[in-house]
Amino acid sequence: MTWFEDLSPCDYHRHPALAPLAVGWLEADHPFETGDVDARTVQQLFELLRDPWQPSLFLGWHDCSMCGGEGPSHVELAGEQVAIGTRNLFVPDLQHACVYIAPSMILHYVRDHHYAPPERFLAAVRACPPMGSTAYAQAMKRAATGP
Repeated sequence: MTWFEDLSPCDYHRHPALAPLAVGWLEADHPFETGDVDARTVQQLFELLRDPWQPSLFLGWHDCSMCGGEGPSHVELAGEQVAIGTRNLFVPDLQHACVYIAPSMILHYVRDHHYAPPERFLAAVRACPPMGSTAYAQAMKRAATGP
């Protein structure tokens, strides 16, 4: 997978209306913050990753270099599964007038490698409207265009 420093511009995904900031683009040879992420935020990440909005699709798979080049294809929570490794998650942050992009592997990194994303990203995840809702589309537009 490609590595980006947290909160740096992410040019992996080029879309004319977005200038996303990277979160969770981890690689084994780069240090990252660790800690606990509360269960409510993990649940919200899980919900957002059920069917994340994708402005474009990429072919291929993101592996977990911390798992020896492999990684899970899904994450299970409370008896339900979410596919990971093939999608990206776009999260609007109205407070900071930006959009974050995270690989779907972020859920695996948080749960299995104790990755602690930046707090401002976690706050945006908790505030994010449901995927596919009008509120999500409006938040994405407002976050991408700024105040």
